[in-house]
Amino acid sequence: MGYSPVRAGLAFLPMVLFAVLGATQIAARLLPHVPPRRLITPGLLCTAGGVCMFNTMTTHSSYVSTLLPTWALLGLGLGITTVATTNTVMNGTEPRDRGITAAFRTTSQQIGGSVGLALANTVAAGAITAYVAAHPSDGSRESAGEALVHGTAVAATWSSALLALGAGVVFLLVTHDPRVRRSPADGTEHDEAWAT
Repeated sequence: MGYSPVRAGLAFLPMVLFAVLGATQIAARLLPHVPPRRLITPGLLCTAGGVCMFNTMTTHSSYVSTLLPTWALLGLGLGITTVATTNTVMNGTEPRDRGITAAFRTTSQQIGGSVGLALANTVAAGAITAYVAAHPSDGSRESAGEALVHGTAVAATWSSALLALGAGVVFLLVTHDPRVRRSPADGTEHDEAWAT
């Protein structure tokens, strides 16, 4: 697209705005009323959809028609997922363990993001190399752009599939509901949503 560094940075702002919208206006409002997996699962699917939309890019794509909707969906999913997962992790621990739990959660998020990005870049680089080998080019900018778009699409396909798989795992395995507390004395459940 030929963006300058400043323009490229500004192009990411809608993702941030939609992440804030997802976190403050959707997740924060619904979390007291629904089990966390009912937010985490659609949040991950929304993120997967945003990543998958990178498959619609071509070398002639415009920002408004292709990237803006991609960033919006991706940001919305990330905002919803981040709030719901953080709340679930923190409410699932004893108060005395919350400091170490928060540190572990943050570290896991950073390491997971770094490893995931490294793997996606490796997949993209492999796909670009295979594309260039299979499509001899004249060395033009257009040919290089087509190889880059192909590599991005392959990495996006794998990444969105893993996010969708993660959504399924969350839906099946995350059964904790912070609205329901167990009584330490008799093990009975008390629904805090109905407590006054």
